[in-house]
Formats: sequence, C-alpha cells, structure tokens
Amino acid sequence: MDLIEIGKASDLLMESEKAKEALIGAFSQGAVVDNRRHQLLLIQEIAEFCERGETEITLVEGIIFSLMENRKPTAEDVMKVLNMLSECQRDLKDYVIERAHLSAPKSKEFDEYYSAISEYVKMKEESTGKQRKRQI
Repeated sequence: MDLIEIGKASDLLMESEKAKEALIGAFSQGAVVDNRRHQLLLIQEIAEFCERGETEITLVEGIIFSLMENRKPTAEDVMKVLNMLSECQRDLKDYVIERAHLSAPKSKEFDEYYSAISEYVKMKEESTGKQRKRQI
C-alpha cells in the first residue's frame, strides 16, 4: 500500500469539486479570476493522475490555456471535461477506498492464530467471571 499515492488521490478527490466549480465559473464569466487559476490547473493534474488518454489531457490543456487567455472554449468541450472530471472523481474515490481498505489476512495460519487467541480470551473472561462469583 503506497500511502503517498493514496494521500495524493484523496487530496485530488477533495479538490476536484472546487476544480469543477472553477471551470464552470471561468467558462460562464469568460475569464479566470486569479484565485481560481490553481484550481483550473488541478484539472490537468487530476486527468494525469487518473491516467486519462492523451486526447483528453490535450483537451484539458487547451481549455485551460483558452480560459487563461480570456478566450471562451466551446460548451461541448467544457462538457467533455466536466464529464471526464466526474469519471475521475469516481475513479479516485474507488482508488482510495480500495487501497486504504485494511482487511485481515485470509490465510489458514491467520485463522488458526485468531481462533486460538479468541479461545484464550473467552476462557479468561469465563475464569474472571467465576472468580467474581466466588468472591461474592
């Protein structure tokens, strides 16, 4: 389990909704507000992390460049990027859940150890309960 990759995926997932809002805001206003530049650039980072195709990454680069230059891209292209971002959000969420999910090993040896420890704890609890009854 690579905790750095999981952390990065988690961060990108959290920032992805802000990136969507920045894209929609820049498209509707026809310009990029300075505090939204970083969020727009995250779209490309998200696409690359999600290993999107070269065509989609090129489209993202073109849209970001157009918006930074105060040129309005087509609504169709923006919708493609928004759909791609939604897919990446699902992928990131699945990645984080899958990689961060810690489950017990399912080996025979583990089952034997677990059973022995459980039996020991059960006997200790019963023994402690009997001792209390005797003391009362």
